[in-house]
Amino acid sequence: MQIENRPGTTNTYVVSTFRRDGKLRKRYIGKASDSVVHLFVEYERLAKANEHAYREACSLEQDNDIAASKSLDWLCRWSAGWKVISKINELEMSSKPTSATASERELPGLHRINRICSLAQEGDPDAQRQLDIWIAETPEVLSVATDLMGLTREYLVQFVSSAAPENSMLWQKQIDEKSAQLCADLPDDPLSDMYAELTTLAWLDVMRSSLMPYVAGGDVTRSSYWGSELGRSQRRWTKISTAFQQHRKTRCVTRR
Repeated sequence: MQIENRPGTTNTYVVSTFRRDGKLRKRYIGKASDSVVHLFVEYERLAKANEHAYREACSLEQDNDIAASKSLDWLCRWSAGWKVISKINELEMSSKPTSATASERELPGLHRINRICSLAQEGDPDAQRQLDIWIAETPEVLSVATDLMGLTREYLVQFVSSAAPENSMLWQKQIDEKSAQLCADLPDDPLSDMYAELTTLAWLDVMRSSLMPYVAGGDVTRSSYWGSELGRSQRRWTKISTAFQQHRKTRCVTRR
């Protein structure tokens, strides 16, 4: 909206500009002194402000979700290595390693750790040193996983309870209860508790992603984003829940 003077008159007029066929055109609204025109201008101003606020909120919504998805992706990869982490937790450190390269600190796949364990049992000092490095590194990996789970949990709880913040405690309680149910018949160990909570968080992520396309309504861009995110969250949940079920089966056998 803008105010213009017209030749041959002292009146000022409100006009709006728009583009048609690639050309900028003007639309006459009315006299600037007209109260109805004033109302129309104010309505347009508020509409644009609301549209801007909505787009800002959608942008923040996506930014936060992308950050949470990155955390969940990392946790998904971490959960896939449950056999390796469980095996390392059962090992005892021979001597504390003084230094290690980044590649040496990177946790191995199952085949490699089994091979290194066999070599260490045969008395290979290099293999034992590598095992000691992995044993020393595991608490840090678990610490990172714990921190990411805490951040993800906080984000998901805030998201699903945004319409009614007073329900956040109820969601926290539900996560705790579902996690406890998942590992009710497992031996009491922190790793099982972590896997159970991660499985619950992945499930909650699927639930909110499945609802968001409907919340988006007629906003095609927003709805399309959440439709794609639903597919990603479902794939994550499948991988995480599968890893937990495998871990659960192993722990139940061990308990017997």
